[in-house]
Amino acid sequence: MGCKSSKVMSSNQQDIITAAMQDSGIGSLYAVRGFKPFRPILLVPGFMGSVLVVENSAYPEWQGQALWTQLLEGHEGDDERRKEWIRLFSCTQDGRDPLGCKVRPRPGLEGLSFDDPDVPTQMSPVVRQLMQLGYTEE
Repeated sequence: MGCKSSKVMSSNQQDIITAAMQDSGIGSLYAVRGFKPFRPILLVPGFMGSVLVVENSAYPEWQGQALWTQLLEGHEGDDERRKEWIRLFSCTQDGRDPLGCKVRPRPGLEGLSFDDPDVPTQMSPVVRQLMQLGYTEE
C-alpha cells in the first residue's frame, strides 16, 4: 500500500509540474476540486534561478537594476562597462564584494518568480500555480 500511494503521489506531482511549466492553470483546477495547502513548500532556486540586484556600482544608472545582460545593451563595444559588469559577478579571495561593487539577491518570491523569455527555466509558472492553489509567501 505504501508503494502504491507513493507512486500515485509521484504521478500527481509530475502532472502539477508539467502543467505549471505549460502554465495551463492546473492550480485553479485543483483549487476548484477542493485542494487546500496543508504542508509548507520550500522553493530553492538553482544556478541563474534568482534575481540579483545591483546595489552599488561604478555606473550609478545600474543601481536598483537586475544584474542581467540587458545592462550592456547599447554598449556592446564598451570594454570598461563590460569589465565592470563582470566585476559585479565576482568576489574577493575572502568572499567579500569587490571595492565599489555590491550585488544582492532580491528577497522572497519576487526574487525567483521573474518572467524573462531569454531564460528557458524559470520558477514563475510554478509560483503562479502554487498561488492559485492557495499557497502564500510566509
